[in-house]
Amino acid sequence: NHPVFYSDKSEEIYSIVKDMMEHNTHSFADILRRNGDLSLFLSVIADKAEASVDSEEDKANIHVQKAVDFVRMNYCNPIKVTDIADYICINRSYLYTLFEQYLHLSPQQFLSLYRITKSLELLHATDYPIESIAFSCGYTDVLVYTKAFKRLKGMSPSTYRKEMKLGGAESSKKQLKELDELLNKLTIKG
Repeated sequence: NHPVFYSDKSEEIYSIVKDMMEHNTHSFADILRRNGDLSLFLSVIADKAEASVDSEEDKANIHVQKAVDFVRMNYCNPIKVTDIADYICINRSYLYTLFEQYLHLSPQQFLSLYRITKSLELLHATDYPIESIAFSCGYTDVLVYTKAFKRLKGMSPSTYRKEMKLGGAESSKKQLKELDELLNKLTIKG
């Protein structure tokens, strides 16, 4: 939380870092000495660092933010809710509870919504085949993608693309903007 700090022990820190640099060889003795110096360095820093005690709500909020970030970075891979839970080291049911509490969506709904939103961007910006868009948004089966798309948009991806090209571009852009705004609201403030 605080990557920059000020210390009144700057001379001691400088001395420790200087000693590490002076013993910069691959000899076993120097390796041990640098490890010891590193421990001293960290102890001097920790001595002045304020211990931040996070409330349970803050910890839960951090878990949700990490999960959202994981989805944003990995939606294009065939990840599952268990992968998200494993990444942030909590069980799947607790992840579900946190998502419902903070986002009013299940983790699966959020993942699906995020993927479909990204596919909308590709449908607007490219002429890629539907199959390519499905794969690039993390779906391994085009039928699963089409069903998820239809559930959210009420039409197939190809119908959506045709309507967009036949003059529905304004309403499509509006819908895409609404989805983007929803995703922006889902960003948890840290």
